[in-house]
Amino acid sequence: MDVILTKMFEAVGAEYSEDKVRKTGWFYLEEWTGEQQDEFMEWLVDYLTKNQGARREILRMHRPSKKYVHKAAQQFIFNYGWKLKENK
Repeated sequence: MDVILTKMFEAVGAEYSEDKVRKTGWFYLEEWTGEQQDEFMEWLVDYLTKNQGARREILRMHRPSKKYVHKAAQQFIFNYGWKLKENK
């Protein structure tokens, strides 16, 4: 999980620490663009597809299809992703 969260923090130029994510509502601390979110989603799907240990941490099924991994990545971002920046 640390690898995923580190990558998510890096996507917005922030530094990950366990102390930050222990606080309630930590995922409201930063914002990202739709493009940053899409890039993270692509990375997360690839990472979960290739990394069995990460899949076991995030998913119920250990050998899921790419479609299932994509849905799980969407759910992760929905639950823990940064706020989207408003278009101006």
